[in-house]
Amino acid sequence: MKKVIAVMFAAVMLFSAACAETDLSGLSYDELVDLQKKISTEIMSRPEWKAVEIPIGEWIVGKDIPEGYYSIIPQGSLVIVNGYSDGIKSLSNVLFTYVLSEDENVGKVFLPEGCLLENSRIIKLAPPVSIGF
Repeated sequence: MKKVIAVMFAAVMLFSAACAETDLSGLSYDELVDLQKKISTEIMSRPEWKAVEIPIGEWIVGKDIPEGYYSIIPQGSLVIVNGYSDGIKSLSNVLFTYVLSEDENVGKVFLPEGCLLENSRIIKLAPPVSIGF
């Protein structure tokens, strides 16, 4: 049993050393973007992740922001946050609209892939608020 554990430990150490020196120069642009999405999604799924600041603008979920559940926290005064389905900004594609002041936030909202997120002020996306069950 000790030999098995020692071999597994050695394999993990060798794999860790190999990963630490990864050369990304051979990857295409699309491969790098795909890798970045996977890394961002993994980071944002970890319990250590607290929040990410989203500048004013329009952001495509699945491209700029990983799909998932979030809390929306305004930074500063009144902010308007709109979500549009299929990445198309029109009245028929409105998924949600939030008008938030500095002391308000959205506890949990699902941002689906392809959604266009538009914010009029800086916001933070954080892990969703949980009620414990």
